[in-house]
Amino acid sequence: MTRLNKTQTDWLSHATPKERDMFLAAGEAGAIELMGFDGEIKVFAPTIRGQIIGEPKTCRKEAESHARHRLGPLQARALLYGTRLDEHALGIDGWNGKSHGQAKEEQLQLGQIIHLGSVLAQYEDRLDRELERTLTGITGQNRVQLEHHLPLWLLDPEEEDPETGSKAFLEACARDQSYGLLVEAITPVPQVFLDDYKVSVGDWSYTARYWFYDETIERIWEQARAWRVAYMDRKRQEAMQ
Repeated sequence: MTRLNKTQTDWLSHATPKERDMFLAAGEAGAIELMGFDGEIKVFAPTIRGQIIGEPKTCRKEAESHARHRLGPLQARALLYGTRLDEHALGIDGWNGKSHGQAKEEQLQLGQIIHLGSVLAQYEDRLDRELERTLTGITGQNRVQLEHHLPLWLLDPEEEDPETGSKAFLEACARDQSYGLLVEAITPVPQVFLDDYKVSVGDWSYTARYWFYDETIERIWEQARAWRVAYMDRKRQEAMQ
């Protein structure tokens, strides 16, 4: 069951009845266990989107049934309102909690996150040396993919002297408004595949990394998840040979 974060609960405490209806209507019916003082499960509370919406029941199925019964009218009212709550703009879509669960299950994390819009604003003629080293350190297929968005070839010493190339890179980013996010995705390199190669075992001392560019962290996260699936499939095939 999805739990609401503090931002969501704070927003709900000040939401209008209409906003509350629309918010809950976008969730799922469920139930949570309520514990007694002795640590044993006593009853189950019906919930919608993690919010308790009725009296506790003696069994989980009864609580879930009650929640589903309450969810239907909420969804009907939300449709009648004719508008959707922009949870993303309000900062209450719960994306971070969702990505946390996905990251844990998939052994995936985002490492360096560089907002080029704010970083490049600080330099007129020459890139920051550390950023320049990061960019020139991206090689192979990863570089080919990124060059659809960023003119990394301008930073090659074989193409331009460092100062000229750095300035040309800044000018090209300004022309193309390439001021989005540059993000590094990281996952452990699988050492062993279990269960007919479906489950991999690795640790964070030995990792694979890949850089992504896009306008939003949500889009990058989905690309990173897809990259990890493809990477694991490739390593799985290699292990089977």
